[in-house]
Amino acid sequence: MAVGFCANAESDRFVRLDAGVASGYIFYGDEQVPALNENLNNGIYNRFFIGPLISLSFKIAKPCKFVLGSETFFDLAWNGSYYNRHFDYSVFGGIKFYPGLKGFNIGAYYAGGQRLDYSNCCNPGFNSTSWGNGFRFTLEYDFLYESSSEVMPVFGISYRFMPRGDNFYDSILTGYMTLAY
Repeated sequence: MAVGFCANAESDRFVRLDAGVASGYIFYGDEQVPALNENLNNGIYNRFFIGPLISLSFKIAKPCKFVLGSETFFDLAWNGSYYNRHFDYSVFGGIKFYPGLKGFNIGAYYAGGQRLDYSNCCNPGFNSTSWGNGFRFTLEYDFLYESSSEVMPVFGISYRFMPRGDNFYDSILTGYMTLAY
């Protein structure tokens, strides 16, 4: 119990939870996905990118943490009652390193995930890609690092490279904001 109190009393806890929201853009390797959107009213459509992000980090040493997390990303395109929806989900694990520039950190992760596609336009139906094993890289600024506060924001950008099978690869670029507890 004493170790638990000491770990929680430290400004940089042993275990930490980050949860937030991301937005960005997906560069699809499969040309059929962008072509579906172009068929929505001859390329005139609404589009929105958003997704939740959650991670659990464990302090290995002061400047280094082991991170396990999940990232979900929705690419929603629509025009009236017609839509194309792409749902990308992944899990990741890896290392986050603080090089001594306050809360700035760099992360490298192994990621696995899949994309689900729903459409009621042109090619109506449901499609799922193969499970892919890729990589995720991040640059963040963590305001909770070496802080005595309980909750602080973390701002970051990430790049995720995900193979989708059939020699297709998606590149997902996101910006995100999480709250660190």
